[in-house]
Amino acid sequence: MRKEATLQKWKELYDLTLKIKAIEPWKYLADTDIIQIELPTEKEPCFICVIGNNEETYGVITYNGYRSFNSYIELSDALEMGIPSLYAMYEQDNLTCYFGDRKEVSPRQYKIISQLGLNFRGKNQWPYFLSCKPLYTPYLIDRSEVDLLINVYREFIPLLKKIIAQEIRADFYRNETVVRFYDKEAKTWKNEVRGLKYSPKSYLSLKIEEKHPIMDQIRSLATNNIVVEIDMNYFNTEIDGKADGYDRPINPKFLILLDKSSGMVIKQEMINPKKKEEEVITDLLFQFIGNYGRPKAIHFRLPVFGYLLEDFCLKIGVPLIHKQKLPASDEFFEDFSTFFKK
Repeated sequence: MRKEATLQKWKELYDLTLKIKAIEPWKYLADTDIIQIELPTEKEPCFICVIGNNEETYGVITYNGYRSFNSYIELSDALEMGIPSLYAMYEQDNLTCYFGDRKEVSPRQYKIISQLGLNFRGKNQWPYFLSCKPLYTPYLIDRSEVDLLINVYREFIPLLKKIIAQEIRADFYRNETVVRFYDKEAKTWKNEVRGLKYSPKSYLSLKIEEKHPIMDQIRSLATNNIVVEIDMNYFNTEIDGKADGYDRPINPKFLILLDKSSGMVIKQEMINPKKKEEEVITDLLFQFIGNYGRPKAIHFRLPVFGYLLEDFCLKIGVPLIHKQKLPASDEFFEDFSTFFKK
């Protein structure tokens, strides 16, 4: 159940945010320079990156924990992996403070700003906050997220000052990070340079025993002449999910199986936050095999498909091939996006 922050908490957050804005950290840090805050109240570190060094979009992004920080890593690797930018963007799991324009501020956020008696003028002068989570539309942060950012920013500010004064230096290009942590024995906050460490994202794998009856049944099916492209992307739209029990708008994924040669959609399914992604993928593939037999090959580009299907495809004798470009899928989602923009 969503709980909103009190006006007093919002005031505390905005006070800290305006102090960060006055420091202008984007003049000193690139978006690849990662700062780490270890809060006593959190089991895992908070990772911070600052955007604005390119003088286009200004902000401070907070990733709470290793799982959240993995979305930053995936976004950084998206181009190299051939992952569509729209997909990588909506897979983000973070709390972002943007310094934008008045038109970018949502009515709910503007009401809070007005109640606080704040007034901003000009380009990139309006601070506003977004909670980004996969399968949801970026939305106003809630009470727990406001509390987290207050605790993070409270320690980020003194650390920033020390970085700018060059009292502490990290070689970010060599994968170092500056860490601020609370020393319980000394009962004080300390800063130190460490190697940046994170826990790689773990994926599920579809593993069925060789002697399982279903494997013999699948292997007995004829191989068809279809090269399947399996892919998914976001609807890129906002769907009110209150009737289904969601406390914020959802942005589902669309999973598709296509015939590479004809571009025809063979199977499709929507994935919302209540569905387990791997189960939907597996069910759809099993439906295809049951209806058409084993495909000639399966082409994919998103890592989830590779990790999930590698063992299974090897056992049933279907080549699973990574491709940076999926022509049929790209055309489908381009048309799909155009349809939703109408």
